Amino acid sequence: MENKNRELVQEMDTILGGILINVEQIKTLKEELGRMREGMGNTDFADKTAVVIQFMESFHTIKLVDDLLGYAAKELDSN
Repeated sequence: MENKNRELVQEMDTILGGILINVEQIKTLKEELGRMREGMGNTDFADKTAVVIQFMESFHTIKLVDDLLGYAAKELDSN
């Protein structure tokens, strides 16, 4: 009985750890998207150079967010 309880507690601990990791990943995604939104809001769209730079930064952020979402989805599937 004691071993069974210990196993259940360990399993719950593993699941909780996975959930907490996913919560942190979602917070990171929100921060990255917020930075991208702020950068786009501060861009002078009359300045073509600024627009190109903002596009490049946004493209990088989109790739980062895509990678993080893929990782988070794999973690959720494995749990």
